[in-house]
Amino acid sequence: MSTATNTKTHMPEIEGVKPEVVVMAEAIKADMKLDAKTGNVEVRKDLYESLLPEGLDKKTVQLVQDHNTLFVAAAGLALGEVAIPAMKKNKDLDRATVSIAATGKDAFNLNFDRSRQVPDRNAEGGAGTRTKYGSLGAEFAFYGSKSRGQMNKIKEHLGAKAADAFGS
Repeated sequence: MSTATNTKTHMPEIEGVKPEVVVMAEAIKADMKLDAKTGNVEVRKDLYESLLPEGLDKKTVQLVQDHNTLFVAAAGLALGEVAIPAMKKNKDLDRATVSIAATGKDAFNLNFDRSRQVPDRNAEGGAGTRTKYGSLGAEFAFYGSKSRGQMNKIKEHLGAKAADAFGS
């Protein structure tokens, strides 16, 4: 993975990484304050908002996030309402899953389990497990957060950089 510097913008160029990703990373990096003892990194509260592209504002993003919060709850309710009768009829059916496309390649992924073991703390402070019936799980899967596309190029770049810094 090679890194060069663009002589016009003085920004690093990373092979396969879009220039706008590099520019945004530089802005985020400039805002980061790392505690060398704990490894915790602080950024200002409005960092995300300050980097929204033109035409997209905090209010619009908040409306979308509010909708997503309600949508995933509604999808979970619907999945459970469909799964419970099916599981009651079919004793071998232990899990129902659904993936609902959002935008682009992103998706809401939900699962409903007949039962699962969960931690159970007793009054004496001991820990055990108990069976919880009707367990619902949900996630919003960002396509770009996996090892593909721009994120894959970033992982490759940082892996090579870390190997140079720490490896033998």
